[in-house]
Amino acid sequence: MYQLATFPCLEELELDKNDIMKEIWHGQYPGDYFPTLKVLKLTQLPEQSVVHPFLLQSPNLEKLVVSKASFHELFQCQGLGDKEKPALAFTESSELRLSELLESVFYNLKTLEVLQCSRLKNLVPSFVSLKNLTTLEVSACPELINLIEYSTAKSMVQLTKMSISECQMLKEIVACVDEEVKDGIVFIQLKCLLLRGLPRLASFCSGNCGFEFASLEEVIVMGCPNMRIFSQGECSTTNKLQKVKLTVDEDEGFWEGNLNSTIKKMFAEKPFVW
Repeated sequence: MYQLATFPCLEELELDKNDIMKEIWHGQYPGDYFPTLKVLKLTQLPEQSVVHPFLLQSPNLEKLVVSKASFHELFQCQGLGDKEKPALAFTESSELRLSELLESVFYNLKTLEVLQCSRLKNLVPSFVSLKNLTTLEVSACPELINLIEYSTAKSMVQLTKMSISECQMLKEIVACVDEEVKDGIVFIQLKCLLLRGLPRLASFCSGNCGFEFASLEEVIVMGCPNMRIFSQGECSTTNKLQKVKLTVDEDEGFWEGNLNSTIKKMFAEKPFVW
């Protein structure tokens, strides 16, 4: 093991692929080596690396950037007997940022960006709560089919922005089976929703689940030629939403009184829209 000094004031650390990185990442150095670490940047994680040993020793970590890793799951479970706990892992990506991790790896996550993860199949399993997440951006993840499950979506009460783009296999944003739907999902704080370059997206949710968007102000839908309807269940918004746009800068847009009717209209005119 390499001999490392303690860095009581270090706030930012950047490591490339090497033996020191492997030992640090697998928790072979105690957390008090970097007691004030806030920003961690890692490139080319060792295969089969799991993030949680280091994160659990970094209570002040606010931003994590992981580049060029090779995993099929962003979050995974590791068997720990009766005390099975969530662990954090990453998929091949050019850039992955988890920022403002304050008290917990999962429950206090505020910003999640997943970019160019070519092997990623699952964003998070259903047990993961994202109750403090405010920003979710997923882009260029070609093997994703469903973004999040019903139980995770219900926990996202603080979400203000969702941007999903360039995911060729994605069929729906929220996946659920009718048996598990006890009530609808309320996105209380969501103001901006962007869906772009999703050629197989059929709807926001194909299950019989209602949605309420209490704060939605901006919806952008572009390059989703198979999106026939916004949601199979009831969908309500307020008068803050007046149109669905094709681009961020567009002034004009489509509006037929509600999201479902508007998406139907856009699908009917798709030769001129998409």
